[in-house]
Amino acid sequence: FAASCSVNNGDNTNPQQGNFLLANISPDAPPLNVYLNGAAFGSGLAYGIYTPYFPYPAGSYAFSFTDSTSATVLSNTVNIEASKNYSYFIIDSFSRLKTAFMQDNIIVPGADSVYIRFFNFSPDAGPLDLYEASTDTTLYSTRLGNDQAGNPGAIGFNRMKAGIYNLQLKDGVG
Repeated sequence: FAASCSVNNGDNTNPQQGNFLLANISPDAPPLNVYLNGAAFGSGLAYGIYTPYFPYPAGSYAFSFTDSTSATVLSNTVNIEASKNYSYFIIDSFSRLKTAFMQDNIIVPGADSVYIRFFNFSPDAGPLDLYEASTDTTLYSTRLGNDQAGNPGAIGFNRMKAGIYNLQLKDGVG
């Protein structure tokens, strides 16, 4: 993903900023071009690409995504607040593209810890559990496709002791 930005509002003040990252996790989507408030932001946002966080002044932003023929395949507007971090996911199949935009409460773990979170962005998978086999522990239970939308309790990170784990996806029914 190639991106560039030139933010120069003509003064020497640094406006309050928020941060966002972009991730294309639509497995059959072609590389996408990204526009921010109508201006080219980047190109080649292919499946599996996660960008670093981009700092931007707090405000409302219109995102649009085009394919290689410059046809708009997805667009929406999001609000970025000062001093907050966000993940902007492109999800679902290419014929039904959707977005998932959520705040990231980033916590820097100690040397003995990691923070994880799990989302089910597979619309046809049904409910899923994230299971850790070596400790016989279900870390996340019955996660439905895009169930974090409108549910702030489902977007948080969970702390785990640093180590090697045997993570498995299991059918979350019963």
